[in-house]
Amino acid sequence: MDLIPLGWGAALGFPGFRPRTGGDAAAVRVSTAASLATAWPALDRLEGPGYERILVPVSGAEPGPAQAGERRPYTVANLYAATGSRRGDGGASQGP
Repeated sequence: MDLIPLGWGAALGFPGFRPRTGGDAAAVRVSTAASLATAWPALDRLEGPGYERILVPVSGAEPGPAQAGERRPYTVANLYAATGSRRGDGGASQGP
């Protein structure tokens, strides 16, 4: 995973997220709500074209019992990954 200064959130202090195979894990908080299923289209519009909603496996803080050091998936989360280049064409004018 990479955090980069990309997208409209970067100007507000929230760098863009880019998943990367073999990248470092990041601490996250998982929120759940019954209304999320119907809210995704509105959230997608809010984020705008500079972000793409992707599914990412989320693991618990403790290694799983299968193998020492292995983290077993806890759930799958919807995250918004930054798109575009580092030059600032990743939807900087979108968002709130």
